Amino acid sequence: MEIKKTGNLINDKNGWIRIVEVFLAILLIVGVLLIVINSQSFNGRDAGIEVYDMQISILRSIELNESLRSDILSATLPVHWSDFSDDLPNVKNVIEDKTFSSFTCQAELCEIDSSCLLVNSNETTLYVQSLIIGSDLDTYSLRKLNLFCF
Repeated sequence: MEIKKTGNLINDKNGWIRIVEVFLAILLIVGVLLIVINSQSFNGRDAGIEVYDMQISILRSIELNESLRSDILSATLPVHWSDFSDDLPNVKNVIEDKTFSSFTCQAELCEIDSSCLLVNSNETTLYVQSLIIGSDLDTYSLRKLNLFCF
């Protein structure tokens, strides 16, 4: 049995090669588009979630630390961020240590019924979370700690 090569067989091989080339080109284009779309939606949508998780982590560590709670309950209100170094240095260290390098966080401590506002802020995007400290084993005094990150 002898196999004859005809013009159609060569054309068929070129045809299959072209089909594979087109298929790979389409896969490459779709892959690049998916990567670009995924990176854009991740950067824009999840920045707020990232800051929110960071703030919750910081506030939770303050809330669960008995010595930090005692420091907060014994402070004279209100305490602005500029005064944290003198009045609440341990709380300030926790906030600064747990803050991501791409953000800046500041806190304000005040009475529960007052509005703790960030002093001298001109940030366009500001993320705020609050924590209420009510008591420890010795003291009952309602305090609100607002954490501002930008």
